[in-house]
Amino acid sequence: MNITLQEVSSENQLEEFVEFPFRLYRRHPHWIPPIKAMEKALLRPASNPAFRHSEAVLFLATQDGRTVGRIAGLINRLECEKLGEIHARFGWLDFEDDP
Repeated sequence: MNITLQEVSSENQLEEFVEFPFRLYRRHPHWIPPIKAMEKALLRPASNPAFRHSEAVLFLATQDGRTVGRIAGLINRLECEKLGEIHARFGWLDFEDDP
């Protein structure tokens, strides 16, 4: 079974990116869900001032048409300029356990 990575490029995909952990962790007794509106605002360049000097790319992992994971890659250009080298960070890493 193949897993496909797809870059988030639409509002529907952003919605899926935010919703995925709600399904993944719904039965986990210690999971504290984020506020969805805040999560969406944080991930939208138009509403997050950090995107003036940063870039992010979001990906959904799908298998048989179903979301099975997500990840984000981030680069802060100000940090890279100050350090003189490119640094990237990864976050929002959530995925189904598939042994």
